[in-house]
Amino acid sequence: MKKIILLSLLLLVQFGLYAQELTVSDVQNSDCLGSTRAEVKETIILTKEGNSLLVQLFNYEANCAAYKFNITPVVSRGSNSEPYSVSIRIDYQGDDADCICPYNISFTLHGLETNSFFFSCCWYQGQINLTEGEPLVLGDIDGIIMEEISIDGFDYTLERITNTARLVSGPYGKAEGKLNIPSQLTYNGQKYSVTSIGEYAFAFRENTPSITIPNSVTSIKRGAFYHCEGLTSIVIGSGVTSIGEYAFNYCLGLADVYCYADSVPKTANDRVFYNSPIASATLHVPAASIEAYRTTSPWSDFGTIVALKADDPTGIANVENAKSVSIFDLEGRKVANPRKGLYIKNGKKVLIE
Repeated sequence: MKKIILLSLLLLVQFGLYAQELTVSDVQNSDCLGSTRAEVKETIILTKEGNSLLVQLFNYEANCAAYKFNITPVVSRGSNSEPYSVSIRIDYQGDDADCICPYNISFTLHGLETNSFFFSCCWYQGQINLTEGEPLVLGDIDGIIMEEISIDGFDYTLERITNTARLVSGPYGKAEGKLNIPSQLTYNGQKYSVTSIGEYAFAFRENTPSITIPNSVTSIKRGAFYHCEGLTSIVIGSGVTSIGEYAFNYCLGLADVYCYADSVPKTANDRVFYNSPIASATLHVPAASIEAYRTTSPWSDFGTIVALKADDPTGIANVENAKSVSIFDLEGRKVANPRKGLYIKNGKKVLIE
């Protein structure tokens, strides 16, 4: 099955951005390099000459049955016609396989008129400034760009430019219990928003009955909660826009999924809930979005789809690492002077009369 890796594209609303495709040439890739995942380090090297950008991906991880890679780059421009960000999507063609291999891939983008832009490709996201003809290496170079840390049993990869964090894995043990994923962490005095849950981050958590994914998370990667057989309920925050294949594979006890996203999250394919009993489970979604979920696979495969209620669990968790009590609306926005209505306080819904 074709695997689609959708790489996030950050846009500034005030710029009124529109998308324009770049041309690609000289796509070359190695065969599977035969190394194990533990032995490789992903690296991106960018070299700019004129309006052409040479992109080299070393140890790019993909299905070991891949035989061809298709590259789709997009440049988003601001109202002043200056390029603002470049996002690269990689699709591979190949047969099904249960293994992952590193590949070396290189290609050239044509039509890029600037040396300064926000770059999004594979595991890297960040603002970069290129010097004509000089290679720029994007990798874990002494923690300058990316840094791996552990806090309270959770392992993260930090992106220092955007102040975001990818949750790599969480506490593991025989009595894990309910799992509330934090939305924010503080490291060396700097706050980072948790925006992504990595591949197989919580695989085989058999003793975890429920998971709360906060609103800060926009992306849930492949196999993130693979084989969580004891999982009965999932809360997906309103910020999630994409979910990778097998993300909730073999969650054999799954009974309820609470998804607060108004727009149906995009999925890599129909295998997000593969081998999970969603035909007998209930999907709880915003009332205005019920029809969209009912007509979009794999969400349409749920046996029951109902509107979220005021007393349902929420996707707001640890919005701020502060001692003061904050109040938020149902979209996760902080409210200084709440009026009558339904709000979130201390992670729970409250009615202010």
